[in-house]
Amino acid sequence: MSIRILCVDDDRLILDGYRRQFRKVFDLYTAGGGEAGLEMLKRNGPFAVIVSDMNMPGMNGIEFLARARQIAPESVRIMLTGVADLQVAINALNEGHIFRFLTKPCDAPVFAKALTAGIMQYRLVHAEKELLEKTFTSTVRVLIELLEAANPLAYSRAMRIKGYVLQIVDLLGLDSNWQYELAAMLSQIGCVNIPADTLEKIMTGGHLYEEEKEMKHSFPAIGRRLIESIPRLESVAEMVGNQDKPFREYDKRGEPGRSISVIGAQMLKASIDLDVLISQDLPLSEACLIMGSNNGEYNPEILRIIDQISIPYFEKVVRILKAINLSPGMVLAEDVISRNGTLIVCKGKELTELFVSRLRHFVQQSMIPNSFRISSGPQPRQSR
Repeated sequence: MSIRILCVDDDRLILDGYRRQFRKVFDLYTAGGGEAGLEMLKRNGPFAVIVSDMNMPGMNGIEFLARARQIAPESVRIMLTGVADLQVAINALNEGHIFRFLTKPCDAPVFAKALTAGIMQYRLVHAEKELLEKTFTSTVRVLIELLEAANPLAYSRAMRIKGYVLQIVDLLGLDSNWQYELAAMLSQIGCVNIPADTLEKIMTGGHLYEEEKEMKHSFPAIGRRLIESIPRLESVAEMVGNQDKPFREYDKRGEPGRSISVIGAQMLKASIDLDVLISQDLPLSEACLIMGSNNGEYNPEILRIIDQISIPYFEKVVRILKAINLSPGMVLAEDVISRNGTLIVCKGKELTELFVSRLRHFVQQSMIPNSFRISSGPQPRQSR
């Protein structure tokens, strides 16, 4: 981690003094005013600590630190001023989110102590952020791997839905928000324990018994509960929980159509229902007509562009391989079924190192045949 300090002041003598006093203690950069300080941030950042004088011509310290926060939000900001004014301090704290407020002239030991405290705060923030990101990433990975291992059918569906959602995001011109993709990948996490035969009927629009209907209606809420306790995933949990909610049920005044959680849930709704229709081997054009005839079921913006998405399918088997010859990146052209009829991996699965290892283990245990049909890969299905 780079631990550099930026000092901004319009008085060159003061900046020269900083360099003489602290050059052996801190990695110090200086800038002669607010504009020069912003340019330094863009050119030489990041800085652990930013120190600014209050009274500078053109751009005072409050304005500079407020703009610096937009460029470098993680930097710790310290204000120095020769005016011991309470209101100045309050304004600085409110507008620039200042860590420390020092008055001039500031003794070298006091100044050095403030810089050291700023560096410690910067390190603390970075350590917490790194811990959160690692925990967040690991937790999400575990959930997705759990779905993949426990219910390959649900995982395969989630990957198809992800493909649809990402295309819809692009066609609507939305920001490529990571939450949309994650919601699609976790959309089926709530059905991890639904039996494969029931899930297959849900996915293909087959007849469901009352108990199966209850499973279908409850799994979005189960998914929401699994996700909502993970930090930063509150919006993702909302999308997953509302994936079955018709467009007509949204309060157009209280739930803006472009809010992340709302539009995300509406994209999931359209993508999941489209997948059901496509799984019945309907052409994309016919599936879109059926969806369009259901008044109030889908967001009109999504209906307008959904016929432009590409539906992947796997058309050409180029080889049949034994387990020993499989490698990560290969794509299965058919479902892998165990000898007792359990689905192990779905057709269209791109093999990972983990799944290659699992397939080899199953072959060694005589649980599956040692023969795998490998596809040339996904091709865009024509809308016909």
